[in-house]
Amino acid sequence: MNRYIIVSWLLLLAMMVLTVGCRDDEGNDPRQKAIVELVPSVSSYTDIEPITRATSPTWAPNGYYLYDDLTGVNGVLMSNTGAQIKVFFTKDVQGGSPVVDDHGFSYNGKWVIDEEVENPGEYQLYGFVPYSASTDYSIVEYDNFANGATLTLNNLNSVMNQDMCVIVGAKHGRKEGNSDPVPATENSKVAAGDFTCHISGGDTPNYIFLLFDHLYAALRFRFRVHEEYAALRKIKLKRLELLAYSDEACTTLMTKHVSTTITLRANNTGASPIVGDVNFTPVGSDPMSPVLIYDSEVELPSGKYPEDYEVVDLRGEDIYTDNMGFVPKTSSYYKLISTYDVYDTNDNLIRQDCTAENKIDPRKQFNQTSLNRGYIYTLRFTVRPTYLYVLSEPDLDNPTMILN
Repeated sequence: MNRYIIVSWLLLLAMMVLTVGCRDDEGNDPRQKAIVELVPSVSSYTDIEPITRATSPTWAPNGYYLYDDLTGVNGVLMSNTGAQIKVFFTKDVQGGSPVVDDHGFSYNGKWVIDEEVENPGEYQLYGFVPYSASTDYSIVEYDNFANGATLTLNNLNSVMNQDMCVIVGAKHGRKEGNSDPVPATENSKVAAGDFTCHISGGDTPNYIFLLFDHLYAALRFRFRVHEEYAALRKIKLKRLELLAYSDEACTTLMTKHVSTTITLRANNTGASPIVGDVNFTPVGSDPMSPVLIYDSEVELPSGKYPEDYEVVDLRGEDIYTDNMGFVPKTSSYYKLISTYDVYDTNDNLIRQDCTAENKIDPRKQFNQTSLNRGYIYTLRFTVRPTYLYVLSEPDLDNPTMILN
């Protein structure tokens, strides 16, 4: 019996030693964790018509504005509220496989991630926004990640009302007290073509400044009522939908989804790192469905379009719709479906839910062979009565949308 008790105590003691040893190993884990917060900025669209742009943040090159401020820029609503940013943390490892960690950053007052980045050090950051726009994506080295990367995004909507962008530059930063984050070097700015960031471990957050550039072009729509018709009727626009077709007669709907591959080449010149054109390839056979780009009632202004669009008082938010429909650089043709109500001058409803369809070939409208990414193409429409409006009262209630 005594021998049995002694053996039991020896076994218990051995188990305690093993347990203590395991805890010791875990406590000495050489890996550290890093907390990361993003400060993203997006390049301004180049408008084919003159328009005042938002002020660039001090740490970004001219022509960029904070991603947090996308809503309501110059009366144009870019539907990115709640959109996630996908960032690839890449690192070249000498004599081993490169590291690729991808993280989705969500906005909740700050652009932060739920999980922490392990293994601090030098990283090259690539990625895109909105994260939800692509359900299938991949990244590969361009020589090595320090020299660039190639992103492939599949199953993108061929037309959407979100701003599809890719990261074109990144820089680490710092923060002192309650001040806004600033780049690591006081007077330095984030530069396009530079993707290298230093990620520090510990409880202090890393501040990463990102530059984004657009992959799509944009269509914007302005409406006015012809002054002769406005003397008799009011038009209240309620809804705009956009369809894309592969033929000028608008009989064959464009494929709903497309894929694209973007090659990013690192440089130290501040020039765009996107190599060549961003091309889009149709995916699958599902045809497009109408894309809702406007869904709010607004009374259209009357009279001629003001000549000087830079004068804010003349421009006004009611001259053009608040939303943009985003389209890739393709040879597509479009159909705009407008839904509106007609009122008399005493605000009596005459006709409800009238529709008008306009076929659009932006290349002809703007005398271009194709659309360019990062450009806003503004189409102006005038609501006019038909030829017989002076003879027929019902015809007064059925105006025609004329593309100017």
